[in-house]
Amino acid sequence: MSPPLHTVAPLVLTLGLALAGCGIPPEIDDDDDSDASGSAGSTSGPGTTSGPGTTAGSGSGSAEGTDAAGTTVAAEDSTGEPGTTTTGGEMGSSSEGDETGSSSEGGEESSSDSGDGLCEYATWNPADAQGNIVFSPDELRVSVLADSVNDTTRATMSKTTGRWYWEVSDLVEGVSNYNGVCVGDSAFSLEVSPGFADPGVTYQRSGSIFTDAGFMNGPGFGAGDVVGVALDADTSEAWIHVNGGWYPNAPGMGAGIPLGVAVAGAWFPCINLSQGDQFQANFGQQAFVHPVPAGFNPGVYEGDGCGDPEPPPPPPPPPPA
Repeated sequence: MSPPLHTVAPLVLTLGLALAGCGIPPEIDDDDDSDASGSAGSTSGPGTTSGPGTTAGSGSGSAEGTDAAGTTVAAEDSTGEPGTTTTGGEMGSSSEGDETGSSSEGGEESSSDSGDGLCEYATWNPADAQGNIVFSPDELRVSVLADSVNDTTRATMSKTTGRWYWEVSDLVEGVSNYNGVCVGDSAFSLEVSPGFADPGVTYQRSGSIFTDAGFMNGPGFGAGDVVGVALDADTSEAWIHVNGGWYPNAPGMGAGIPLGVAVAGAWFPCINLSQGDQFQANFGQQAFVHPVPAGFNPGVYEGDGCGDPEPPPPPPPPPPA
């Protein structure tokens, strides 16, 4: 004869409490939705809870569960030592977030950048240009496809102080040879180039150099040549080279081309072109073809995070005699 049900239930409850007090977890029915990690969540670190009824202990165990009587039972990993949590914690690394470790979602962000300097290089400026000029997506290459001449654009940045170096490659020579590289202020008309009636300088393909101080003549250039400009904004002077040959002399070896007095003291790189012309600027985004003069910044930029570009590869060795 089976014992009455009202006497069996108290015995089962008493046995469960006794086992829990001895640290022996009772069996959990396989049909129960709860597992060793607890029915309401898993631990998130020392002294924290991730859900009702599941409380982490002082260790960093991988899971805790509750028995049928509601008693918290700590689980151990395969080594017998408290496991490590994978969802957080105050001292370990985490896949969701923590306070002192690295995190992929939350917590204190870490960065591999050793400095906080920023860097932005100049480009040609579509908003400060004649309408016939066509710009490449990176706004470094410009051309004129329409039947138009004497179209000019300024760069996105100007300089009132310091020494700056940039290069312009002549890619395609169009219908005329009186266009070229220039330095001007914010006031000159974009329908002409500086140096004629405005402060600044224009170095034309023909070798003619128009400046605030008058006319000069230097070596000409054409498609395939590289023109370099060294600007000293403090003294309002410029030195210009064609394939490394400086005019009027190398920077540091004598006075440069006088630019006059700029409006607001600011000097802009600029380029003047006509139908069929195509020029490519390098304001420091890439390694320069020719050496940067001593004492000049390698490019036209803003920010203290701009480093020196890598030097260009050495020329190929001469053929054997």
